[in-house]
Amino acid sequence: MYPIKTQPIFKDYLWGGTNLSKKYNKANGGFLAESWELSCLEKAAVKACNGSFKGQFLKDIIAEHKYQIMGKNGEEFKEFPLLFKFLDANKDLSVQVHPEGENGKTEMWYIVDAKEGGKIGFGFKKSVTKDEVEEAAKNGTLQDIIKYYDVKKGDCFFIRGGSVHCLCAGLIVAEIQQSSDTTYRLYDYNRRDKDGNLRELHLDKALEVANLGVYEKAYCNAENLEECTVAECEYFKVVKHSVHTEKTFDTEEKSFDVLMFLEGSGEIEYYDGQKEKFAAGDTFLIPACLGKYKILGSCDVLRCMLP
Repeated sequence: MYPIKTQPIFKDYLWGGTNLSKKYNKANGGFLAESWELSCLEKAAVKACNGSFKGQFLKDIIAEHKYQIMGKNGEEFKEFPLLFKFLDANKDLSVQVHPEGENGKTEMWYIVDAKEGGKIGFGFKKSVTKDEVEEAAKNGTLQDIIKYYDVKKGDCFFIRGGSVHCLCAGLIVAEIQQSSDTTYRLYDYNRRDKDGNLRELHLDKALEVANLGVYEKAYCNAENLEECTVAECEYFKVVKHSVHTEKTFDTEEKSFDVLMFLEGSGEIEYYDGQKEKFAAGDTFLIPACLGKYKILGSCDVLRCMLP
């Protein structure tokens, strides 16, 4: 086993742009909304792009070597339970909500970069009823009752399933979430798709799962911190590290680590001298059986594991 570098899948939704391409050289410099860095969903399964597993689907590698990769904390899962993305919110994303629970989508955001005036929407200004939300969504005033927060680079937000939320224009975001693509749109600014049709809304389903209260602003800023736990729940734990020369980590065979490199470059050293190079924008799956490994170089990285 070795640190497995992933080959992302690119999505070109209408709110995307070229910021991920410019920052991380994704999609050969082209238009891009989301880079699915590590996904084992059947419809968007990524492949390994280094070592002996190169060209194989990660879901197949994990199925064949489950315990070695998933570790003790992953024994209960039939499939890989998490999904990792970079997003270019070049335009506002829809106001949306995801279900909660085993098949839901609880997620966290790390703000990789933010233009001046960048915001997120999270919850409501006051407790509201289903009827009030439905009426606001239909008459185009939903934004008036959503609570918005100014954001900056390094801000981290925890978005539990059932939370009404949206990313606003001017943000690059690293997103870590349960392995689900279930999204219910409440409002989409009356935008039309490439065929001129209004994008589908899911008001009934959204209102079934939405928490309609005022939310606690669960966030921190990790920009200038050497090490900081930025999200922790029953589904994942995420720690942001700044490495200046080298730092040692240990999976202890409990869980895989997933490394999302936000800035910098260097090497991952394992098994007393073997190395894999990394650059900003790369994502690696570290199998649980690897034990101790080092990150050599200068970088900021998100390290995610099963709790």
